[in-house]
Amino acid sequence: MPAGPATTGGGISGLGKASIALQAAGAVSSAIGAFYSVKSAQYQAKSQALSLEHGQSMAYLNARNAERDAQATLLSGQYEAGKAGLQYGQVKEATLTRQAAAGIQSGVGSAGEIAASIEFAKEADQLTITRNAVRAASAHRTQRENLRARGEFAGMSAQNLRRS
Repeated sequence: MPAGPATTGGGISGLGKASIALQAAGAVSSAIGAFYSVKSAQYQAKSQALSLEHGQSMAYLNARNAERDAQATLLSGQYEAGKAGLQYGQVKEATLTRQAAAGIQSGVGSAGEIAASIEFAKEADQLTITRNAVRAASAHRTQRENLRARGEFAGMSAQNLRRS
């Protein structure tokens, strides 16, 4: 009979036992690797959720600042419109004073037209200043809403990551 692999009483050889042991060790190693891979993914998701929550907080903070900017812009516009009114008032009074000193009757003829022109210019400038302030405030409020939406989206994304 030819000599075959070394077996002991029809059992598994030493190489066979080593092979089974290595396969078992490989399976355990693979299971451990899978476990840590899942843990790593969980930690990564948690980290992303924290980052998104920070982004949400910053978006809300910036949205509040945008609203403050809008209010400050409107207040500044009111101030500038009032300042323009005062400046035109000074011009009108100086004009009326010069007319009176020259003996011109105010409010009649070309003297009246000059006063009306000054008043019209004042109102036009005040309207322009107010309109520009309202437009700028509107832009700040649009930015505020965009930031709020970004914050909401970040918050929802963070919740979804935490649930997974």
